[in-house]
Amino acid sequence: MDVVRSQEAAAKLYFEQLGKVVGELKGKEVLIVITQIDPDAIGAAMGLKLLLNFVFGKRSSICYCGSIGHPQNRLIFAKYDLGREIIPIEKTQELFSSADIAFVDSSNLKDPRIPKGVSFDPVIVIDHHQNDGALKNSEGRFVWIESVGAACTLVTELFRQSTTGMKLLQEHPQVATLLAMGIYSDTKALCAAGIRDGRAYSTIVELASTEDMNRLINYTFPESLARHLAAAVFNMKRAGPVVVTGVGLVTEDEADDVSTVADFLMRMEGVTLVVSWAIVNDFVRISARSSDASRPLDKFMKAKFGNGAGAKVAPDGHGEGGARIDFPLGFWLTQRTLDNAVAVVAGRIEELVFST
Repeated sequence: MDVVRSQEAAAKLYFEQLGKVVGELKGKEVLIVITQIDPDAIGAAMGLKLLLNFVFGKRSSICYCGSIGHPQNRLIFAKYDLGREIIPIEKTQELFSSADIAFVDSSNLKDPRIPKGVSFDPVIVIDHHQNDGALKNSEGRFVWIESVGAACTLVTELFRQSTTGMKLLQEHPQVATLLAMGIYSDTKALCAAGIRDGRAYSTIVELASTEDMNRLINYTFPESLARHLAAAVFNMKRAGPVVVTGVGLVTEDEADDVSTVADFLMRMEGVTLVVSWAIVNDFVRISARSSDASRPLDKFMKAKFGNGAGAKVAPDGHGEGGARIDFPLGFWLTQRTLDNAVAVVAGRIEELVFST
């Protein structure tokens, strides 16, 4: 009980700090930036937007990096018509000079998913990933980074501290549903949830739509995933508990299959680390999963793939990480040279991962 009280007191302090920072902002609005589209980032961004708009009286909007490839993310966007509220970062360039920036579900300004040529100095940061490039608290900046299961957990705790927060979520059940989905998804259907994630989820799910939750959880997957899973199993290399596999060249819309492959192969008996990859346009996307708490995945990913790589650690100790490495073949990549390009990437990643 004392732990719960201390956590509630900390959340209250963060809520008050956020209100103070927002009250001092000079921009016309707050632009919320998410570096990837997934249920946790969507839910946290939509929740923060609701708080800023109706609790703190500050107009806000949301933009994202990359593309909407995963079928669950596409379903979420279609279900709630989010294309009108969450737009590609490329379409918001003019706002960077006039808006204050909030950074949600990431805290690393070197995140490789941020498009080249885009830079910003966020005044609000809410993240559950601990990494070396994380932003720090300073005068006029609100930074809340804690190793919980989901960014939506932290945003839900902010709602709990507002006198009107829960009533606001009752009036906006779609946001409550997105917050609940974010926690559910990022904690592996609550299997990797910590105490705070469980408390936040139980609070928010009562306000969510059960029908929508069931539909979003039981989404259908495209044929491409079946093909990529088959390719991953065929190309798999294993050394003891470590697995490396690639699925070759994929389209940007199919790129999220790389992380799904890693999740699937992590369930094999005796496996403690999976690294999967694919060539996407002019870069290589890498996903990693680990169940070995003695080997910090974030440190491993940075050592092997550079400071742009990273990982988070869930409350149950398992790690989820990724990297994006430039591979600008362009003119040189044709159907005839594809096998050679795939062989180069496969050989290099296997060399890095399997080396001591």
